[in-house]
Formats: sequence, C-alpha cells, structure tokens
Amino acid sequence: MAVRSKEPQLSYEDLENKVAFQEEKIEHQDNFINQLQHAIAQLNRHRFGRRSESFVNPLQAQLPFMKEENEVKPEQPEQKIYH
Repeated sequence: MAVRSKEPQLSYEDLENKVAFQEEKIEHQDNFINQLQHAIAQLNRHRFGRRSESFVNPLQAQLPFMKEENEVKPEQPEQKIYH
C-alpha cells in the first residue's frame, strides 16, 4: 500500500517556484549566519585579545593581597644589632 499525501499535487511550475523560494531562504540564512559568526569573532577578539586585560578600573575594589603589592612602603633604615 502506498501512503498518499493529503497535500494537493503541485504542478511542475509550482515545484520550481517552491525550490527557488527555498534556495533564496537558505541563501538569506547563510548570509545571516556569516554575519553572526563575524560579530562573534569580533567580540572574541575584543574580549580575549592580547590587550583585553590591560584596563584596570580604578574604582574597582582591590583584594587584600593586591593592596599589599601596590602600597608604597616607606623605607626603614637597617637596624644594627650589637652584641
């Protein structure tokens, strides 16, 4: 037994039009995908590029161990111990 589709039979011209429409739709989708891939690549370069971590926000709180490294400690004269 052959299973028959409930859709009406399309003419050859209708099928050609449908194929042309699908090809155009695929082309638009491919262009959109390429645009998105390009945007992602730019964002990745911006976020993960060589200079991505060079900016330090002066308003950002520093961790305690970072404060110690950045503080300028006054130099103390050496104490000589005499025995």
